[in-house]
Amino acid sequence: MNCPFCGNQVADGSANCPVCGAALMTPGGMPQGAGPMQGGMPQGGIQPQYQAAPQGGGKKTGLIIGIIVAAVAVIAIVLCLVLGVFSSKNGKYVCSDWSAFGVDMTLEVKGSDFTLTMTAYGETETTEGTIKFSGKKVKLTAEGETIEGTYSAKDKTISLDMEGMSLTFKKK
Repeated sequence: MNCPFCGNQVADGSANCPVCGAALMTPGGMPQGAGPMQGGMPQGGIQPQYQAAPQGGGKKTGLIIGIIVAAVAVIAIVLCLVLGVFSSKNGKYVCSDWSAFGVDMTLEVKGSDFTLTMTAYGETETTEGTIKFSGKKVKLTAEGETIEGTYSAKDKTISLDMEGMSLTFKKK
């Protein structure tokens, strides 16, 4: 006889197909699909027992998914370390260019955000915004204004050109 599910040759009286694993006998011992049909159902109201064919790649699929998940986790950890922990641009920079005149300025960088604090004659003013590094170029944007400058990884400095003034902030 032939398996009604996959069409392969099966020995008469076999309970399951050796190729697809489908059950070939009904619970009453009658071969699947045997007996006259009445109203679309096998005689006696017994419905064929269908069994899904076994998936041969189950172990391989799980292994592949595990490898992909592990690779994504490793990439995420590396990105976090490179962009966060080991970012040499994060930190506090101090500008001493105007210290002799009683003006102290600090630039705190945290990722893509900055806080510029200026203290002069007992008064303190703070400005917050975003900072973008692109190679040696740096752009600070706050309150709709953009200030451009340069970044030196070697000297760990940020130099800004503001309205004809040049300010250099050195990392502490």
